[in-house]
Amino acid sequence: GTHIVIFNLPEQSFFDGTTTRPRIEFDFAADSHDIKLWINRSDNNISFGKTNNSRIENDLLIHTSLRKYCEILYLKPRMIIVLRGQKVKTKLVAKSLAHLRLVEYKPQE
Repeated sequence: GTHIVIFNLPEQSFFDGTTTRPRIEFDFAADSHDIKLWINRSDNNISFGKTNNSRIENDLLIHTSLRKYCEILYLKPRMIIVLRGQKVKTKLVAKSLAHLRLVEYKPQE
C-alpha cells in the first residue's frame, strides 16, 4: 500500500487573545481520527443563516478536513483509505453534488 508521511511543516504565528504563539497549519489535536486545517470562522466572514446550514457546513468541512476530502476524492472509489487508523467511508461524487444535470452528447455528422 501507499503511506503518506507529513513532515517538516512550517510554523505560523497566531494570536490567541493574550499572547502570540507559533503553530503549524494542520490541526492534529481537534479530532483523533482526522487532520484539519486551522480555520477561524470570524476571520473568513462565514455566516450560517437559517436555511441550508448543513450544506454550508458540509462544504466548509470538505475544504478543511482531510477525511471529508478523501470521502469524495475518486469518481468511483475502489480502494480502501485509512486515515489515522480509521477507514474512510467513501462516497460517489455524483451523489454528493447539489445540482445534478445530465447532458447527453450527440455528435453532429
